[in-house]
Amino acid sequence: MTSKIMYFNPLLAFVMLTIKFTIVEAICPAGNSCPSGDASATPCANGWYNLGVGDDTCTQCPAGYECPSKSAAGTPCDAGEHSDLGAENCTLCPRGQYCPIRSQSPIDCADGYYTTTEKNVVCTACPSGKFCDPADKTIVG
Repeated sequence: MTSKIMYFNPLLAFVMLTIKFTIVEAICPAGNSCPSGDASATPCANGWYNLGVGDDTCTQCPAGYECPSKSAAGTPCDAGEHSDLGAENCTLCPRGQYCPIRSQSPIDCADGYYTTTEKNVVCTACPSGKFCDPADKTIVG
């Protein structure tokens, strides 16, 4: 029978323990920012997100996207909607304007074109015999 001699190496134990704590501290929870040297996580502000994959800071939601969840990347605004930089939610495109998918801001209808509702993807040509008001892009008369 052979016997094995085992011994405790305090230096190796300290190094392994330090590595374990360093790795645990380096992972910031999704939806939070973890400033360097700060022991606590701070939730991302509205319109900002952090996926929590080795990133300690929150990222502002890009224009043309919405970020309702602080722990997921943004999703593109649907056609007929728009959003500014840092938007939590997309906004309906107003009358007289249109918004293609991922719009950062509404686009005015050209002269001779109009819209009658919100959430427009295209503008419609003014019908023959009618007048489209250039100020608010609605049909007059």
